[in-house]
Amino acid sequence: MTKVDLFAQHRGRLFGMAYRMLGSVSDAEDVVQETFLSWHEANTTQVKSPDAYLSTLVTRRSIDRLRRLKVQREHYEGPWLPEPIVSTLGQPHEASVLADSLSIAFLIVLERLNPLERAVFLLYEVFDLNYVEISEIIEKSVINTRQIARRARESIAHDRTRFTATNTQHQEMTRRFLQSIANSDVSDLVALLADDVTVWNDSGGKARAARFPIHGANHVARYCLGLAKKQSSALDSLPVSVNGQLGVLSSHSGFAHAILVLGVDNGLITGVHVMMNPERFSGIVPELLSSR
Repeated sequence: MTKVDLFAQHRGRLFGMAYRMLGSVSDAEDVVQETFLSWHEANTTQVKSPDAYLSTLVTRRSIDRLRRLKVQREHYEGPWLPEPIVSTLGQPHEASVLADSLSIAFLIVLERLNPLERAVFLLYEVFDLNYVEISEIIEKSVINTRQIARRARESIAHDRTRFTATNTQHQEMTRRFLQSIANSDVSDLVALLADDVTVWNDSGGKARAARFPIHGANHVARYCLGLAKKQSSALDSLPVSVNGQLGVLSSHSGFAHAILVLGVDNGLITGVHVMMNPERFSGIVPELLSSR
């Protein structure tokens, strides 16, 4: 088996690691490509475990890149949301496994962690590496690695428990949410929302949207209904898979307008994530629109 073939076997897992670290498809693809070049140019005859070797390269590159990205995101105009993995329903992206750890809501929670904490948490909780293996990757002692993992778990402990909805429950809540919007029924919509529900509008300053998150069932319901009234009746809606969950792609005259995906827990909507920054649609949405 050639080095190219061997790398191809691991590529899906490597992309999944990089994407969960960075919350960006384009940056994850860059990290995977850089890793491939390093792998292709390196003398790997003494490598006992290609998986461990490649995981180390991807993790270290992702940590370095995330440190730079966090600085950029501090200057992002309005709320920042992870770049979605969008596909037609029934045709998930190769990395859309372990959907709970891939959801937009979960990736938002991970933003609270610093790059090292995020790497340790993901390697242990999602990719099933042990602390000895992780300590070698991040070049820390096993004791330090355990401490980093503990801090990471404590930082997101509360919100981490809010990912219990099945795909069926998520789909039903999305259907009911859209129906309430279509009926302009504020009381019905409020009944679907958790008390601490939040709306995030990611426009990057390139579309008209709320510049700050909106909190609370009543405020969120009235905002969503008001936003729907302002939208053109000519908008087309297409059900899509967004990071393995049901979402809605809105478009007009063949151009993407927005992507909507909900966070659902315990039978209530906990988050409304609206992506309106055109950069979020690059390279993914045009294919979906042309296939309609």
